[in-house]
Amino acid sequence: SVCLSKLEPADLGDWKNRITNGAYIDHAFSGWYFNVVFKNVIHSFKYLDRPKFALYFGRYLAKEVNKYSPFSTVDMFIPVPLHTVKKRSRGYNQAEWIARGLAEELRIPLRTRIVKRIKFTPSQTTLNMEEREENVASAFNCTRSLNDLHVCIIDDVLTTGSTISAVAKTCKMAGARQVTALTLCTPKTKRDKS
Repeated sequence: SVCLSKLEPADLGDWKNRITNGAYIDHAFSGWYFNVVFKNVIHSFKYLDRPKFALYFGRYLAKEVNKYSPFSTVDMFIPVPLHTVKKRSRGYNQAEWIARGLAEELRIPLRTRIVKRIKFTPSQTTLNMEEREENVASAFNCTRSLNDLHVCIIDDVLTTGSTISAVAKTCKMAGARQVTALTLCTPKTKRDKS
């Protein structure tokens, strides 16, 4: 409860017009601003073998998103996939654990095998905007038709939108009608395109 009281809600407003690379994303939402608490939480579930933190925050995020209409029409959650090499090394996909918590609370199907990461990419954390976009270009593949479906892509942090946009492009090419991005947090910086 002490940690939760230190979270800064991002008010779940639509970030679509504030992300720098959102060409294939129809809506983008984040639960909280990335601060010291989230830095520790995300480090713990990515690198200290604590995926249940991600599950817990997915459940907590579900309580917030339940108020917003774009989620009432979501047909499925798709977590941003890890490459098999990275997943083998880590042992799990943190985005999948976040999505699990959301799916349990909102009773929306979780689909982990529809989008595959087919290209191994280095971490996005040290790359600039152009490098991030290039890094994930053609990194994903959709394994089935998503004809006329509304999919929600789940990840931990929304920065430039490059990774989620690359997944969204793959989903749109597979026929998705609408793609919504949902992450736990986003950096507290001004990212208006104007």
